[in-house]
Amino acid sequence: MKVYILLIIITSFAFGFLEKVDSKPSPYPFEAIFNFGDSLSDTGNFLASGAILFPVIGKLPYGETFFKHATGRCSDGRLVIDFIAEAYGLPYLPPYLNLTKGQNIHHGVNFAVAGATALDTEFFIKKGLGNFLWTKNSLNIQLGWFKNLKPSLCTTKQDCDNYFKRSLFLVGEIGGNDYNYAAFAGNITQLQANVPLVVEAITKTISELIAEGAVELLVPGNLPIGCSALYLTLFRSRNIEDYDKNGCLKAFNGFAEYHNKELNLALETLRQKNPHARIMYGFTSGALRACCGGGGPFNFNISARCGHIGSKACADPSTYANWDGIHLTEAAYRHIAKAIFNFGDSISDSGNADKTHPPLPSNSPYGSTYFKHPAGRLSDGRLIIDFIAEAYGLPFLPAYLNLTKDQDIKKGVNFAFAGATALDFEYFIRNGVDKPATDKSLSIQLGWFKKIKPSICKSKKECDGFFKKSLFLVGEIGGNDIIAHLSYRNVTELRELVPPMVEAITNAIITLIEEGVVELAVPGNFPIGCISGVLTLVNSTQKYDYDQFGCLISYNTFIEYYNGQLKQAIETLRQKHPRVKIMYFDYYNDAKRLFQTPQQYGFTSDKNEIIKACCGASGTYNVNVNIACGSPATTVCPDPSKVINWDGAHFTEAAYKQIAKGLVEGPFVNPSLKSPPFKIA
Repeated sequence: MKVYILLIIITSFAFGFLEKVDSKPSPYPFEAIFNFGDSLSDTGNFLASGAILFPVIGKLPYGETFFKHATGRCSDGRLVIDFIAEAYGLPYLPPYLNLTKGQNIHHGVNFAVAGATALDTEFFIKKGLGNFLWTKNSLNIQLGWFKNLKPSLCTTKQDCDNYFKRSLFLVGEIGGNDYNYAAFAGNITQLQANVPLVVEAITKTISELIAEGAVELLVPGNLPIGCSALYLTLFRSRNIEDYDKNGCLKAFNGFAEYHNKELNLALETLRQKNPHARIMYGFTSGALRACCGGGGPFNFNISARCGHIGSKACADPSTYANWDGIHLTEAAYRHIAKAIFNFGDSISDSGNADKTHPPLPSNSPYGSTYFKHPAGRLSDGRLIIDFIAEAYGLPFLPAYLNLTKDQDIKKGVNFAFAGATALDFEYFIRNGVDKPATDKSLSIQLGWFKKIKPSICKSKKECDGFFKKSLFLVGEIGGNDIIAHLSYRNVTELRELVPPMVEAITNAIITLIEEGVVELAVPGNFPIGCISGVLTLVNSTQKYDYDQFGCLISYNTFIEYYNGQLKQAIETLRQKHPRVKIMYFDYYNDAKRLFQTPQQYGFTSDKNEIIKACCGASGTYNVNVNIACGSPATTVCPDPSKVINWDGAHFTEAAYKQIAKGLVEGPFVNPSLKSPPFKIA
C-alpha cells in the first residue's frame, strides 16, 4: 500500500506564469507564503516552544535524509510546505518562534505548530481532553501571531493590498488533531459531532485573513486517516469488511471524507461572500506536478519539456492544475476567468464602429504595429481590453456587430462603440450641444447585451454559474460626453455635466447586477489635460495653465473631480450590493505616471515629443482637427512604441500595454483583480 504525501493537498493549486514589474520574466506567481497548521507543516515552532511532550523531534533520525540533522520537522526530511516553497523559488519558511530581530520575512513565515488544533484549548479542557494536548498554540493563536507580525510586512492599506496580492496563504491541514485527541481518548462517537465546530473554526480564520487583505488562499482537506499506521494499529479489526481493497479502515476514511465535504461546502459559502478572493480546494493530484513533462519531483525537466522527446502527458488533465510547468490546464483556467463582456467607447471598441463605416485602406497606420492591418481599433495595435483578455488566456473579444449566426460567444463579447457616450443621444439634442458621432450610447449597448443573453445562458441557475466566472467592464465611458461640451462650457461649467454622467454609469451597473452579474470593473477617465487633441482644442497661451509635464492643470483637475464622484457612486453601490465585486480601474493615475516619468516605461524622455500625437498633421501637438490620422496629409512617427499619444484622441499600443500592466499586475485596481495565468508581454 502506498499513501502519497501529496494527498495532503487536495486543492486547486495554480502554477501561473507572471512577470514581476522590474525584473526578468519569472515563472513564479507568489512572492511570499504564509502557513498555518500542525505537524504536517511545522518547520520548527513546536521545537522552539520546548517540545515537552515530544522531545525526540529535536534529535536524529528526524531530519536525517535531507538536512542531516533535526530541524523541528516531523519527518526524515522536507515537508509538503518545503516542496511548495521550492517549486515557487522561495526559501524554506522560517518558523515564527525562531524569528530574530531585523530578520527579512518578506518571503513568508510559518506559523504552524505540531499538535495544533483548529479549536481552542478551552474546548478540550471542557471535554476532559486537556491532558492529551501537545500545545496550546491553536489556529486562533497562530492567527494572532500573524496579526502581530503584519506591521513588519506592510504599513499602508495600498502597500498591504499589493503585497498580499502576490502572497499565498495556506490554512491547514488543520483539524486532524482535534479528531485525533478524541479518538486516542476512546471517545470515537464524539468525532462526527466535532466536525461543524472544526469547520467553523477554519472558515472563521479564513474570513479574518481575507479581512486582513489575503486574496489567495489554499485550504487543504484532511488526510485519509484510515490508511495511517497509527489508526490501523490503534483500531485494528478482525472483521475483513472493515477494510478497503488497499487495507485502509473504511470507517475512518469515510469520516475524513465527511470532514472534507463539509469543509468544501463552507468554502463555497465563503467564495460567495468574498468574490474578490481566490479560495482554492478541489484538484486531487495536480497540485504541484505538471501534467505534461519529462519527470522529476514536479514532472518538469528543462531538457524534456512538454511536447519534446522524453515527455509524457498525464491520463486526465482535468485533475491537474499544472499543464507543462509554466501554463495551466483548461480545468484550472475555468476557475480563473470564463468570459469578459465589455461596454465603452473608442478606448475599447474592437470593431463595432468599423462595421458601420467604409473600410480603411489596407495601408492605414491603424493596426500597423501588431495586426499589420486595420483591425477595428483606434490605435496602432492592441487596446487595454486586448491585453486583459490575453492575460486571462481568453481570445480577443469579438465585436457585437461582427457576430455571425451560431458563433461561439461563451468567451465574451465587446459592445463598445467608438464615439459612444454615457448619456443618451437625446440629451445632447435637448441641450443644444454638438451631437455625438454615434447614437450607440451605453444604454443601447446594454440593450445589445440583453438581446444576446439567452444565447449565453437560459435558466437563472445557468446564468448565475456562468456570470460567476465572468468579468464585466463598464467603460471607460464619458470622455465623448465631455468632448461634446468643450466648445460650449468652460472647465468650471463642465462640472454640471458630472452628476448625469455618473448616474448613467451607475444605472448601467445596476442593470447588469439585476441581470445576474457579480464581478464588474468600472474605469475612471484619463488625464485629458495631457491628451494632444485636448491640448490642441484648448490651445491656451498662458504658461500657468500647464504643469511641469506640459499638461493642462484645470482639465486634469476636472477629471480628478469626475473620478472622485464616480468612486463615491461605486462605493454606494458596493454598500447596496455586498455580494457583488465592483472594482475601480484608476485610468487617471495609471496613465499619468507615463507622462511624468516616460523613460521609466520605455518612452522618449523629450518633454515636447511625449505630448505630441504620433500620427497627425503638424502643429504644436501634431494634431489638426480637420485632418484625421491616415489622411494623405498626415505622417506617422518613426517608432510608435516610444510615444504615448497616437492620433490626438487615443493612445499607442505601447501606452495601453503599460496601463493594462498597471491594472493586472500593479496597484491601479481597487479591489484587486484575480491573478491571471499569463504575463503581459
